[in-house]
Amino acid sequence: MTPGRSATPPPNPPGTPPKAGTLTSPPQVVISKGSARFTAEGQSVCLPDDIESMEFPATYMAFPPYTVPGAGTIKFKLRDGHKTKRTSSAGKPVVIDSGPLDYEITVKTPAQMPNPAVPPTPPMLLDPTGTYTGTANFVVVVSKPVTAS
Repeated sequence: MTPGRSATPPPNPPGTPPKAGTLTSPPQVVISKGSARFTAEGQSVCLPDDIESMEFPATYMAFPPYTVPGAGTIKFKLRDGHKTKRTSSAGKPVVIDSGPLDYEITVKTPAQMPNPAVPPTPPMLLDPTGTYTGTANFVVVVSKPVTAS
């Protein structure tokens, strides 16, 4: 699974905080073992919890005016198209490749910008946004098609 590069920023009226950010170094996530009770092409198959329970560090850049990147954690949320309708393992659907998935970055260290005001104001202004959302690309590497529904 390879996360996408950015969240698409909506128009931002002057003087309002940004509503989206860009991952500054998009991580590539590799899932080495799924928890389904069967394999496909010799590889373990994932259940939705295998992906949606992952949480890992991410660096983001808030859209202007913030020039110092922020940091947080990123989690993925599968869309219905990623889950089988009939094939299951232990009563749960299995994960299939089907386009983009959603992600959410929870900000731990806000992005910053130098304060243009004269001292004694704070030296940096902080991005007030607590979470960012966007889409990532979900890629399953297989040498031949596997059919599941």
